Amino acid sequence: MTESDGVKFDASVGVPNGDAFYLPADSCPQARLWLPWPKHNAALQTAIAAIVQAVAGFEPVALLAEPGDEANVRAACGRNATEIFPLVHVSPRLRDTGPTFLIDGKGGSAAVDWRFNGWGGRGDSGDADLAHALLGAAEVRRFRAPLTLEGSSFVGDGRGTLLALASAVFDQDRNPALTHTEAFGIFQGWLGAARVI
Repeated sequence: MTESDGVKFDASVGVPNGDAFYLPADSCPQARLWLPWPKHNAALQTAIAAIVQAVAGFEPVALLAEPGDEANVRAACGRNATEIFPLVHVSPRLRDTGPTFLIDGKGGSAAVDWRFNGWGGRGDSGDADLAHALLGAAEVRRFRAPLTLEGSSFVGDGRGTLLALASAVFDQDRNPALTHTEAFGIFQGWLGAARVI
C-alpha cells in the first residue's frame, strides 16, 4: 500500500496493468474518436464539425452533447457523427477532462479516470465527474486513478516509456507531497509504464 497526502493505492488490487492493460502510442489505431460539442461557441462548432467530417471516413466519431442539444449536433455533423452521448460538460479540452483509454494488445480495452480539479484550481472544475459519466455511457471498463491529473500531462510510446509533465504531476494544488517513487508506481500500475521521463 502506498499513501501520500490523499494519494492511496494498493498496487496488487484493481490496477489496469494487473489485467495487462497499458497506454498505447498516440499513433495506434483507435476504436473511435471522442469529441466534445461546444454548445455556445459557433466558431469551435464549425471547427469540430469539420474534424468530424474529415475523420468519419476512417473511424467512428462519438460526440458529447449537452442534454437537449443532440438534434443541433446531428444537424451540424449529419451522419458523420456515429454516436451522440448526451452528457453535461464544461470544457472543450476532452483530453484533459476525459478518461485515458488503454488496450491489452488482444482486442480488450479499458480506461483510466483521473481525478480532475480544474487544472489545480486554475480553471473550472465542473468536469470533475465527466470521465466517469462518459465511461458509464459508453460501457467501458473504468479504473479510478489515485492521482489528480489531466490526460494531456503525459504521452507514451506504447512500449513502456512515458513522458510526463512534472509541473502538473507534482503540482501542490493537484498532488501535494507526492513523491517521485509514488508517481512512478501509479504510472506503472495505471498506464503500464516501465520508464517515466
